[in-house]
Amino acid sequence: MLPRALSTFKVLRVRMEKDEEDEEDEALCRYCFDGSDEGDLLKDICACSGGQRWVHLHCLRRWQRMVMVSQPTHPAFYEDDVRYHKCNVCAAEFNIPPPTRHELMQSFTGAEIAALISEGCVIGSHRVFSDELERQMETMHPIQRLMTGYPHWIKGVYLIVDVREDNGRISLPVRTDASLDRVRQRFQAEAERSGYDGISLEVGGKKHTILAGVGSFEEVKDGDVEGIKATLAALKAPAMLVLAAETEPDCGEDSVTAVNMCRPVQLPPAAAQHLDALNERSNGADPDPLAGIRDMTEWMEKFEDTEQFGPLDEAKNALKLDMHLAQYRATWEVMKKYPGVRRVKVEHFIGGPCESDDLMWCVVPGGMKRGWTVVSRTLAEDGSDESVKRAASNVSTLVSAMTLAHTRAARRDDAQGDVCGGQTVRLRNLQARADLNGEVGLALRYDSESGRWMIRLRNGEGKSVKPDNLEAMDGEGGRVFAFWGDARWSRAQLLGEIARGHWGLCRAGVGDITTSTAERWESLETSGRMAFAPVTEMTEDFMKNAHREMQVFRPSAAAAEGEDEGVQRDHSED
Repeated sequence: MLPRALSTFKVLRVRMEKDEEDEEDEALCRYCFDGSDEGDLLKDICACSGGQRWVHLHCLRRWQRMVMVSQPTHPAFYEDDVRYHKCNVCAAEFNIPPPTRHELMQSFTGAEIAALISEGCVIGSHRVFSDELERQMETMHPIQRLMTGYPHWIKGVYLIVDVREDNGRISLPVRTDASLDRVRQRFQAEAERSGYDGISLEVGGKKHTILAGVGSFEEVKDGDVEGIKATLAALKAPAMLVLAAETEPDCGEDSVTAVNMCRPVQLPPAAAQHLDALNERSNGADPDPLAGIRDMTEWMEKFEDTEQFGPLDEAKNALKLDMHLAQYRATWEVMKKYPGVRRVKVEHFIGGPCESDDLMWCVVPGGMKRGWTVVSRTLAEDGSDESVKRAASNVSTLVSAMTLAHTRAARRDDAQGDVCGGQTVRLRNLQARADLNGEVGLALRYDSESGRWMIRLRNGEGKSVKPDNLEAMDGEGGRVFAFWGDARWSRAQLLGEIARGHWGLCRAGVGDITTSTAERWESLETSGRMAFAPVTEMTEDFMKNAHREMQVFRPSAAAAEGEDEGVQRDHSED
């Protein structure tokens, strides 16, 4: 009987192998229903059997991209969509690790655009995006219009001032006891989840746990879960919690910070009059160390908000007053050492929606590297009162920036002409390079040996030019762009917004600094320098519609310019 049984087994095995061969011959991708002629087919990526076991890798990635499209770009609103890493048929985990959010977003924008997310680049809002936000604002209730953040993004030009590698930690400052109670409630709610034990939260789809030994938990030893819980329960505001991610971070979580160069704040005439009084009293000599304080106290006693800055119960007016007081105190402070700092012009901007009550960054034109220098916020430790610390930090930051601007603009050689460092200049009367006459650039540094200024032109080129060939323009005496607040994204979040068509990217140039604030966005938007993401399934519908309309009208526009008849367009006025 045994030989006959073995024979039967061999027959069954041959049939099974033949069935598998036939199945492979008929294998079709579960998504596109095409075979191996459209690419290699993967087998058994989940627990599905039969025809569901086959899939093209690019089809799986396309499916995961579609899942990602349905998600918001802001990390705070990410959700763990199981379709991204689990089969929606058998519910088993895919045995192929899914791409990171950053990798998927980069697949929408392209690697070239992703590489432009770096310090010294600018992010510009698309005209269609700005028009759409303005249209939506027109339909809003007046109160809603006051509360919306749209003005931050409409016709915005954001200079990237900082890109910081993610270390997997989140610093969570809590300023009030009410906010601290809400944080505790969040931890208690998360404690019901497996493995969260009351000291962990899910942020951006990742588990984050309170870190011992830092912030308000500095006295707690590492690994002391009960000590962390007890400290959390007893905390009083202000407090600082530091949360550490359970998994290794990827570059998609890098933080990107930028400031909007298109939202200037005009201070009232009273501010300029107050500064003029300080300058006149000093008359070029070191001011009395107490004079600034006495003058400010007297000025505040006479201060009438309705006539000077407007009602201070309105946030915008209170912010203007903070801007002026910071500039006044900084000017007085720097004048102790450099009386000429009174000639430095400070232009204030709303830099973005984050920390908008504080001076976060300053940009000082000049310098040999890019043509400008970024000064970050200086944290001061004046007393324990939070508002006093914030005001002192605003002053310290402006002191650093104004000092730098003054030292760059200071005259060091009579032969340097009417130009100073950091000033906008126009080239003129050049003989050998007459094509450069009329070009605008920034004066970086005067070289006494050669008797020439180092000039950075708008296209990024550096030129050595004699003082007689330069016409001095804006920035005499030095200048500072002061940004109150900033905008912040994760790298993957910013790529997502670019993929939707909202923003373009390009390298920043001195032209972005020298162009007047009123013309800065229009100049960048029409320059053709910005790179935008291609139209994909990630692109917003209103952006797609605008793109289709552009494609329809482009042939007629080309014909109107003579291109259909072989006549090249005259770019002399561009």
